[in-house]
Amino acid sequence: RSVRDGRWLFIRNFRPSLPLQGPADSVKSDSFQALRSARDSSEPLPPIQADVFLTPRPEVELYDTVADPHQVANLAGDPTLSSIEARLATTLEKWMDETGDSVPEEISPDTFDRLTGDPLKGVKRNDAWKAPPGADRGADRINSPGL
Repeated sequence: RSVRDGRWLFIRNFRPSLPLQGPADSVKSDSFQALRSARDSSEPLPPIQADVFLTPRPEVELYDTVADPHQVANLAGDPTLSSIEARLATTLEKWMDETGDSVPEEISPDTFDRLTGDPLKGVKRNDAWKAPPGADRGADRINSPGL
């Protein structure tokens, strides 16, 4: 989940054990597979390119999108920015509350391989699905834009 104001981007990773790889079609793409091959070669990827494979991910991220438009330098935990981080964390919590968002304890298992994008054998999409975020709070019946 994330919130931003005109300058700052605050991200709360509720599943830090998972990398930021996209859906099956993106991990099947030529560009992702080239990045994967480069990662597996003898030359290490620059940190900005390796980020998509990073686990565990930081639980909290804070970026100055004016000074760092590519969001490379995570400033979370910087004591000089603690009031900004706290303000945005509160904003995110309020938005989640107003919209009925929640983070389910059980998540649906993957139906595709996270590195190749190939379907996983024996996993049927409808059989694998767990309750989505907000189901326990009736988010589908809340008509609030949040904030």
